[in-house]
Amino acid sequence: MKKLQQLSRNDLKNVKGSAACSMWYNHTASCGVSYGLCFDNYTSIDDMQKAVDDLDKIKC
Repeated sequence: MKKLQQLSRNDLKNVKGSAACSMWYNHTASCGVSYGLCFDNYTSIDDMQKAVDDLDKIKC
């Protein structure tokens, strides 16, 4: 089996396709719905928390 390695953000610039993400955050909303967010899309934890709050309202 081939050994996998974690890619850095710099390495991801050379990956073909738009689904590459250096780190995923899996979240379960209070209503039980689960979804994932890519840390690369946010400049701070506060930005990501605002997105989580908005998505929880939408999904629940």
